[in-house]
Amino acid sequence: VEPLEYYRKFLKENCRPDGRDLSEFRTTTINVGSITTADGSALVKLGNCTVVCGIKAEFTAPPSDAPNKGYIVPNVDLTPLCSSNFRPGPPGEEAQVASQFIADVIDNSQMLLKEDLCDTSLLVDPTGEEEILATGLLTVVVDEDERLCALRKPGGSALSAEKL
Repeated sequence: VEPLEYYRKFLKENCRPDGRDLSEFRTTTINVGSITTADGSALVKLGNCTVVCGIKAEFTAPPSDAPNKGYIVPNVDLTPLCSSNFRPGPPGEEAQVASQFIADVIDNSQMLLKEDLCDTSLLVDPTGEEEILATGLLTVVVDEDERLCALRKPGGSALSAEKL
C-alpha cells in the first residue's frame, strides 16, 4: 500500500492510524538537565519521537561593535543516530536550516536578551584565572598619600566615567 493512499483512508474518517483525532496531540514529556556533562540540556518525548538537546557554553569576549552584548551561535547536529536519513560528516542542509531558524528565534523573540549574557561586575585585585575571563583590565597607580598617579586601560570593554 502506498503511504499516501494509506493515510488518505484515515483522513477521510477524520482520524489517524494511531487512533488520535486530527486535532489531538501526542503525549509530550520534557526532562530538563538530563545530560550531566552539558552546561544545559533537555530530553523531549513527543509520542515515540525522542529529541535530545545538549548545550555547551563557552566564555568569550563580546564583539567589539557591541561590547555589552553577548552572542549565541546555535549548531544543530543531526547524526546517523537520529535517523537513517542523516549521514556522518559536515552539517547537511537540514541541520543548517534548523541552526539558522534557532538563531532567528533567539534574535527576534526577545526571550533571551544578549545584554543578559554579559556580566558587568567590577572587581579589584583579580587572580590570574579571573583575568583570563575579564573583558577589560584597568591598572591604577597611586602614591603613598593615595593620590592618583596614573591609569592604564589597554583596550577591552568600555568603561564609563561613572564606573571609573
